[in-house]
Amino acid sequence: MASKKPLIVNSDGSVQQLQAADTLTVGDYDLPNAISDNGKVVVTTGGAATWDYANHTTLVGVTADQHHNEAHAVSSHSDTTATGTELNTLTDGSDATALHTHDGSDHDIADHNDTTATGTELETLTDGSSGEDLHTHATLELNAASTFYIAPGGSDMTGDGTVNTPWKSVHKGMEAIHNLKHDYDEVATVECAEGRYTLRETELADAGVPVVITGPTPLVFTYSAITVVTNIAGNVWDITLTVNTTTGMATGYFLGTHAASNKLYMHGAWQIMDVIDGTHVKVRIGVGVPTPSTGNTTGDMNLPLVAFETPDEYGFHITGPDIQLTNMTIVSDGGDSAIFIDGAERALFGPDLCISEYTVAGVRAEQAQAFLDEVYISNCTTCFYQEGGSYISMLNTTLSDTVVGYRGTASHLYAVDCHIVGATTRGLGTTRMGSISCFSCLISGCVLGIWATRESLCYNSGNVYSGNTLDLSPAANTEGNSNSYMHDA
Repeated sequence: MASKKPLIVNSDGSVQQLQAADTLTVGDYDLPNAISDNGKVVVTTGGAATWDYANHTTLVGVTADQHHNEAHAVSSHSDTTATGTELNTLTDGSDATALHTHDGSDHDIADHNDTTATGTELETLTDGSSGEDLHTHATLELNAASTFYIAPGGSDMTGDGTVNTPWKSVHKGMEAIHNLKHDYDEVATVECAEGRYTLRETELADAGVPVVITGPTPLVFTYSAITVVTNIAGNVWDITLTVNTTTGMATGYFLGTHAASNKLYMHGAWQIMDVIDGTHVKVRIGVGVPTPSTGNTTGDMNLPLVAFETPDEYGFHITGPDIQLTNMTIVSDGGDSAIFIDGAERALFGPDLCISEYTVAGVRAEQAQAFLDEVYISNCTTCFYQEGGSYISMLNTTLSDTVVGYRGTASHLYAVDCHIVGATTRGLGTTRMGSISCFSCLISGCVLGIWATRESLCYNSGNVYSGNTLDLSPAANTEGNSNSYMHDA
């Protein structure tokens, strides 16, 4: 077979066949002694390079200015030598799928810290979707043990509601509960650390679950004697008690007090005025007559360790169902009422809830349902006022040092083992087709023990003492008129 001789296209367009020992001109360069050997151009001087334009089996000696555009395989992603046509699918703005693809089939995103995902693995993120095809975040759910913490030194800005970094306000705790996904058979708790709080008007709306707002377990004290009695003004008295201990007591806090049966005035929310020593404390109480007197007596007192001071019209404005307030004192700092139950159902107050010093009402209810257990309301113009078809039940509750202990309009009160002491007008009163049912209650130191008018009904099976005396004379203490009915068992 004859030797293949390369054809050379000259600059003037003519074609010549390369002969042995011819001079080959490439660009501005003359390559002498070029010979043809089986399709190869061999330069015997000027560089000893061998070019194979047929298949380029070797690139030895090829310099950077000796360009070519033949196919060049990109062997790996670390090979950055691709040039010419190999870069066309990159430089024209395409996605380079002609060179390589990422199908996501061999790339595992192990966790949220893996940031290496590419290609189809990111499609559900880069198209603006929620990314649920890649991963999901479970909704925070409430469980039976869910508790959020507040403290006087907490922060609504930097806290997270835990015991170590609490919030500052009940409002923040309720806001967190409202934002949770939960089932109605669960219970959420706002745990208040010991101390005094300023309570701006706070709405307790429907949270979707029962909510308990509580302080720590109150301290329990016993007393054995009254050693000093001082009248401050009117029916306000300071008395000094001999107690088992004063450890934990502090000036300004209130005691929820149960009384010995022979001391009718020993009921209500008493304010601690002075911790004298380890066994004596001065407290301020408000009663009518009989007036306090020195002597031996026995009883017990519970001290809530959380106190809310309310400067606004209301402290707690309850509009949602199943709210419980317990283990706390609520006292006015210019506010009208401690609690307003506004159309809510199943509000629960107590045990160990003390309310004091409100010019309108300790508790006000309108078209509501509420249950009070071991609640002490004292030194308010009206301890409890309800209207508009409300239903209220009281157990072991004391209303004392007041103008009116309870007043209901078109509403209904059921009271068991309660004490109504020291009302300057009426202990219990109902009007406009309301009703009062009292069982084993004690009413004393009131101008009128029970009062009913405008087609109302009262039933009483307890002791109503005559006026401001200890004489048991219910007939002188109950009043019914305008087609009302009064029954004393």
